[in-house]
Amino acid sequence: MQKSNYKKNSNAYIRNYILSYIFFPIAVWPLIYGKFLSFSQIGIIYGVSSFIQTILELPSGALADMIGRRNIIIAAKIIRFFSYIIIIYSLNNTNNIFILLLIGETFWKIAESFASGSEEALIYDSLKENNQENQYEKIESKAFSYYTVSQLLAALSGGFLYEIDFRLPFLAVLIPSVLSIVNAFFFEEPILDTKKYSFKSYLKQNILGFKHIFRHKIIFLISFYSIISITLYVLGASLLYQKSLHEIISIPKYVGIVSAFLYLSRAISSWIYGKIYHKVNKENFAILLILIQSISSFMLFIPSTLFIILGLIIRFISDGLRQPYITKIQNQYIQSKYRATAISAIALLISLIAVTLSPLVGYGIDIYNARIMIGITGFLSLFIGLPLAINLKRLINNWTMKKKYYLDCSFLANKRSIASLSQLKLVDSKRLTRKIGIISISNFIKIKKAIKNLSNS
Repeated sequence: MQKSNYKKNSNAYIRNYILSYIFFPIAVWPLIYGKFLSFSQIGIIYGVSSFIQTILELPSGALADMIGRRNIIIAAKIIRFFSYIIIIYSLNNTNNIFILLLIGETFWKIAESFASGSEEALIYDSLKENNQENQYEKIESKAFSYYTVSQLLAALSGGFLYEIDFRLPFLAVLIPSVLSIVNAFFFEEPILDTKKYSFKSYLKQNILGFKHIFRHKIIFLISFYSIISITLYVLGASLLYQKSLHEIISIPKYVGIVSAFLYLSRAISSWIYGKIYHKVNKENFAILLILIQSISSFMLFIPSTLFIILGLIIRFISDGLRQPYITKIQNQYIQSKYRATAISAIALLISLIAVTLSPLVGYGIDIYNARIMIGITGFLSLFIGLPLAINLKRLINNWTMKKKYYLDCSFLANKRSIASLSQLKLVDSKRLTRKIGIISISNFIKIKKAIKNLSNS
């Protein structure tokens, strides 16, 4: 069977990031929604829509494993387009704007749940089946930096579009949304570990994918480290970052300019992620991200425009480093055939937390302000994320230094060999004979093939 074109998929993946995140309202949406709603209401909208996303998150991952990741990505882009149509309609029908925005945001979250994990899993498996998985980190970092530049340009443009007409940012986003649908058809489905599930196997795939993140302690810690750091980012990006800027800058176009600078700082950190990751102690990288996130959050407690902007810049820098790092360790340790479902399970848990916290965050913004709420997330990051990061460092270090491989020899009297990869590579027929007795040539070939597969895993 012909392998997928990983270069074609890589280019489509990067274009997907660019087109999907040219979101012109990104810097001014608090002004647009704030014309008609309190932040408590906005928090409710975000919480309810996130709850719907939570319900669909895990099934959508299994659906991607069942019908193909390419198909689910195409569906996600189409749904996102219609969510924008509903939001635009709500801005022209303000009598029912709360309900209409709730419906529009819910469809947007449905699109997110469909795309969650599928895009990353598709490109990684496409690279892996072509023995190019070492290129994944580079592609992911490049895609994330382009995506950040897209946000930069959208933020810069959105402020000026808002001053012409407050509805114009959402109208303008329809163009890249249509182009993202077209781009989704350029993906090719990889065949590595691809398994089409019957409807009867649908629930089983959900359960297996969810269990996979609890199967080993290192996968468990990676998953919950991802949940904590991404949840704090989601709450910041969804409710806090732009609102905190609006609290100190009143002119929309200036908010757009400052927002563009913030996204530029994130793009630069994403571009240089590879250099930073390889220069610092890799085992300490998870701890470093948590500390940067916490310190930048604490800076927003200081009632100074300079410290607020500087704290946001540092927070955006940490976001630029976080995305490629988390994606790298998730793909490195989560088994390919469960990856889309397992990553969706992680996103589901993130959504569960967001469902609980977003209405409270919205209420906190109305009672206090956005910068105080960001400061509180710094405490959560420090007291919950840091212990996870320290334990993750220890486990990754042990995994790297003492990695064990389990070789299935069930066809040889239910025996399993446990050894380091270097030991397994030295296996010859005499060693096997001493360990498990005389074996046939065909069984010896099976074992050597299994060892070779371990070397490539």
